[in-house]
Amino acid sequence: MPSIIKTFYESQFGQLMGVLQPPYPVAQIWYHLVPLVVLPLFALAILALWRPRARLSAVAAAAALALIGYFYVRTGNWTVFGPPAWRWGLAVAMAAGAAFAAWRAVGADKFAPGSVGGWIATATAAAAIAILAPASVALTLSAARAPADAVDVAFPLAGGRFHIKGGAGDPWLNHHGAPQERHALDIGELAPGGGLGARAVFQTNDDVQIFERDILSPCAGDVVHARDGIEDHAPYDYPDSGGLGNSVGIACQGVEIYLAHMRQGSVAVAEGDLVAAGDVLGRIGNSGFSMAPHLHINAVRAPIAADGASNADAPYEEWSPVPLTFGGRFLSTHDVVDAR
Repeated sequence: MPSIIKTFYESQFGQLMGVLQPPYPVAQIWYHLVPLVVLPLFALAILALWRPRARLSAVAAAAALALIGYFYVRTGNWTVFGPPAWRWGLAVAMAAGAAFAAWRAVGADKFAPGSVGGWIATATAAAAIAILAPASVALTLSAARAPADAVDVAFPLAGGRFHIKGGAGDPWLNHHGAPQERHALDIGELAPGGGLGARAVFQTNDDVQIFERDILSPCAGDVVHARDGIEDHAPYDYPDSGGLGNSVGIACQGVEIYLAHMRQGSVAVAEGDLVAAGDVLGRIGNSGFSMAPHLHINAVRAPIAADGASNADAPYEEWSPVPLTFGGRFLSTHDVVDAR
């Protein structure tokens, strides 16, 4: 199993992430700034300057702004800029724009647009509604409750307030590209100022609040994968290979749970060891495909062979993603866990 993990992450998922993720802090910020801030504010400015003369146009503009605001606030990786709570600034701006557009509907002197330009603008707002409304409903339902096949385990961190940077089954909430990581979570820790570290753009791993925090076993089971010896890299400096980095996999409750990106030299278990829930497995690092120190956790289940038995020797691509709950709680992007 460990060799399958290594091959998959270094050859497929690893290369994909290496292509998609900008390598430098400035590029990282602009990579997220444009879709999360620039485009929504551009839509806000356009709709604020547009003076609809028809109630239909004003209502469409209000609904489009409300959906744009909800969608970006709910799905965006706001921790790239600073405290996750900053996203509420955009939420307030978009809500104010939606309210302004709705107010304009009251003063409109007719129901439908009377010009080609008015119909084009209204159709554009309607198109945004048609795209974002079902996507918003889907991601909201995805985060609302755990799937029926979820496995309940203990939260793998303690002593702080932890922020879910990416998770849940909806692709808009979960940035992990591999199918086996459809329910994976990335977890950071909130610093006293509300961000994830000492500054918005990390210069060293020590700037990140969660760096070197103990990682605890989420369940009692057998260690089926333990890897150490991969050097930690600086924030934003993606390596050419490494995948999960220094990592541990535990077999429990019929699944295998992987905890990744540990500090070099910190892995405290070996393959074949038995661990209890709460045992220290290692410490948070920045090894493998990781933008900055955080904990990656995901669970997978082996396919069933023809004889009805679990086939642990199957290629990793055939394993199925498994959602996790933590003490009965299903976590998704932007949730906060107080584990102090």
